[in-house]
Amino acid sequence: MTIRPKLMYFRNLKHQFIFPKRIPLEASKFLVVSEFPKCGGSWLSCILANLLNFHGNSSGKYIHPFNMYSRVVDIDLAKTSRGKSIMLHGLSPDSYLIKTHAPFSINFQRIVCLYRNPINVFQSYYRMCLSQNIIKDMSPLAFVKHRKFGVSAYNRFYVSYLNSSENSKIQFVDYDDLKRNTAAIVSQISNIFLPNKITQTDVTKFIQLACLKNYIELEKSYLRLDPRREMLHKSLKSVNSFNFMGDSRLPVDWSQSIDQYIIRQTSKVYDSLRHSCSQIVN
Repeated sequence: MTIRPKLMYFRNLKHQFIFPKRIPLEASKFLVVSEFPKCGGSWLSCILANLLNFHGNSSGKYIHPFNMYSRVVDIDLAKTSRGKSIMLHGLSPDSYLIKTHAPFSINFQRIVCLYRNPINVFQSYYRMCLSQNIIKDMSPLAFVKHRKFGVSAYNRFYVSYLNSSENSKIQFVDYDDLKRNTAAIVSQISNIFLPNKITQTDVTKFIQLACLKNYIELEKSYLRLDPRREMLHKSLKSVNSFNFMGDSRLPVDWSQSIDQYIIRQTSKVYDSLRHSCSQIVN
């Protein structure tokens, strides 16, 4: 099956996650990048896709945010023409990886699970959903209490990975650590999970190309320059107000009490993630 990156990208803007009812058995052969939304999964997938592409494609074509689905299978979004979940037949795990917001599946056996301080997650996630007109008039407190978007969804997602099968190998990665120590963490991931020996020079090269600053700038440029940007107006309040990752402003009605509620509800899971981050969970 041919994956169409542009179609998948616009569907991602609408945030229409379609979790497969059944994860294909073939997924066990692939590296899986999993995250709760707004934890850096797309950025890390872009870096790892470049490393896979460098070794699997003699052309050495650079993978950026808007062609990375030529190497990344987003199983939450990818659908066949018949509406069935994408299958992985014919794709080599040496050249492709899986990205998902779905909970743990027994068919995920090689996993990098990204997490982030839950306060930062929900502040960013709320801004994104507002800018995409997903939640419209929902208050911040209602958002963090919402079963689909809020703290209960965060806890369910990460508990599923913390309680994963013994047959699966998981590396938990803190998004803030990834920003501070990108080269060291990507090197560790590549040494553990990627099929070919990747040198530190390779890692440094592709981190420079796909560094977080460049990634954000590419996304902003795409929105400004793409001739099809008018398509976005139907689902977004404003192209200029749309935020992927870089806007740190909080809504005026976001209060300290909301942060305190998030801490109370997620502290146990977040502490478990930070403890697991220092080890590879088999």
